[in-house]
Amino acid sequence: MLCAVIYIIMIGIQIKNGFLDFAKTDFECPHCKAKYSDADDKYLKRCEKNKSWTTKINCKCGKPFFMTYDYKGDAVSFV
Repeated sequence: MLCAVIYIIMIGIQIKNGFLDFAKTDFECPHCKAKYSDADDKYLKRCEKNKSWTTKINCKCGKPFFMTYDYKGDAVSFV
């Protein structure tokens, strides 16, 4: 039996011997709420290059913001 459950912070799938949890890689601009996705790990690779584990993103609205990953592996955006 395969069952998928979507939470606000993480996606969990029940498998035969337990659960698989996937981190949420969607985030948004804190200014205009434009949606971004890091499904292809583009922003993760940029975060890995910095000692602070953050990357700067210039949004379509013209305002910059930063993003990083929290301890659960979820993408987090901030000003």
